[in-house]
Amino acid sequence: MEWCIYQLGPLQRHWQHLSTVAELAGQLAAQEATTTVRQGAADTQSTVNYRQFMADWEAAKVLAAEAGWGGDLYHDPVVFWIPMHGEFFYGFAFKQQDQAVTYVVSPASLQHLDGPC
Repeated sequence: MEWCIYQLGPLQRHWQHLSTVAELAGQLAAQEATTTVRQGAADTQSTVNYRQFMADWEAAKVLAAEAGWGGDLYHDPVVFWIPMHGEFFYGFAFKQQDQAVTYVVSPASLQHLDGPC
């Protein structure tokens, strides 16, 4: 997937309404484990799976580092969802402790934030 990255000033409100990366990763892992136990490993392929989600989170961190993120977090990183191509795709948002910069890594251009990718 091709990602768009945005650097914003500090976003202060409503982080608590979003799932954290850890929460969603746990849900995906549990869902895959349940499906594997009930139906076998061959049936665990979905459009959103634990391994791909974690690989995408790692890619998001690399992109943010290339854009200036120092690797520190003000609080737990969160996941947001964007509808496109007939389904929902996830993106990531996290705030750096130092300088309070918010990084948004999106699967789609969010022109209202900072223009196109």
